[in-house]
Amino acid sequence: MTTDDEYFTSSETATPTSARRLNANSSDQRQKAWQKNINLLWQEIANHKNGTMFMNPIKKSYAPLYDKVVKQPLYLKTIKNRVRDGVVKTTAEFERDVVLMLTNSLMYNKEGTEMYLMALEMLDDVREQIRLFKSADSYSVSFWENETRQ
Repeated sequence: MTTDDEYFTSSETATPTSARRLNANSSDQRQKAWQKNINLLWQEIANHKNGTMFMNPIKKSYAPLYDKVVKQPLYLKTIKNRVRDGVVKTTAEFERDVVLMLTNSLMYNKEGTEMYLMALEMLDDVREQIRLFKSADSYSVSFWENETRQ
């Protein structure tokens, strides 16, 4: 009996179509597990002491030129929605969005200002959180690959 045969009843045989379905199911499981884990990372980032500053779009009254200077504004809630909606599907895409959100703030705010320093501090902390996540995620990816091969 092959490893694929374990997933089929006696009335089914392992066909290329059923093998693709099995791979699609394991891919869906991996994606759901990744989403669950990335949402935990998102929560850690949102709970950062400066996280509330990046939760929602900035009010025009606080930064009237923000839309003119920043071409791709991003906020924590937007990033969470992009993960939920399947726009962001990988850790690299998640990292890109979070880093862009914070570098937007660095670009808009004058160096040395309180907001600039908050964004810089959060960027350093977030990069470390993402590094740790990637390290743990590489273990889970190898786990899933081993599970689907058995």
